Amino acid sequence: MTAQYYAIQTLLQYNIKEFSILVDDIESILLDRGWIIKSYDINSSDYIDIFKRMGVLDIAKYSPAFSIKTDNNMILFYRNNLSNAGKRFALAHELGHDIMGHFSKHGILGFQENGLLDDNQEREANEFALEFLAPICVLSVNRISTVEDISMFSLLDKKHCYEILTKIDNHNKYSNAEIELCKKFKAIKSPGKYKNIKLIISTSVLTIIIVTVLFIFLSQFYPSPISIQANEADDYESSPTPTLSISETSPSPSISVNQEKVGVTKSGIKYHDLNCSYIKDKPNIIYMTIDEAIKSGYQPCGKCKPK
Repeated sequence: MTAQYYAIQTLLQYNIKEFSILVDDIESILLDRGWIIKSYDINSSDYIDIFKRMGVLDIAKYSPAFSIKTDNNMILFYRNNLSNAGKRFALAHELGHDIMGHFSKHGILGFQENGLLDDNQEREANEFALEFLAPICVLSVNRISTVEDISMFSLLDKKHCYEILTKIDNHNKYSNAEIELCKKFKAIKSPGKYKNIKLIISTSVLTIIIVTVLFIFLSQFYPSPISIQANEADDYESSPTPTLSISETSPSPSISVNQEKVGVTKSGIKYHDLNCSYIKDKPNIIYMTIDEAIKSGYQPCGKCKPK
């Protein structure tokens, strides 16, 4: 099971169904799971003595938050000077350690016995925190696909938002759990409905384009009825009376089309420059003009920004 899977299951289990996910939401889950949550001042002599006796002083100095899980205790410590955003991510990170069943012989989750970080556990806990605070499936199906919008909904910093943006661009299939979560989130379309709407819009736009082009083509070969009637009347004139000249002038439609070629994937919502790393050397790329991509409902890739 992946960290993303555990994050989705946790959101479903605790009935979290709207942005933004706050510190109180995470603390409520931790308390429900039996954790004691303590803030600390790393410069306080009292806490320095406590951490020395526990053998975790170096970890407390190094890490903004850490968890101790033994047979008798489950305590989460975090620094009292963390910003609200820092505290929120730290708590989500430590929740990930617990949810995924991370284990340490000396009880400090995410750390080895020698006091060094356990890289695998830390990576998984970070992935859990990102998915928990900004579920990719919900962002993708709701077309929240710019750094600014992701930050507005998830309250994450730009660095994390860029990571999430990459995940959104690469998100292709929805698991059953993801579909269930998308249905629960307020004002969010389910993946199936979104794909149907996108297909209807694309078909309608294509039909309009075909009809317009056909009309322009036929108008070049067939004169208008008014011109025909005027010519017939001229043929039957029997006296040199003043001739009524009737002419109909209509401006030919002018269509501005951006012919720059771009690429899209079958399951994506973005169009990319042909050299964009997101599509380069990938199979099943669909090629079209920028104008066609826009009319089909695609948005420009936030990385390559095709023009």
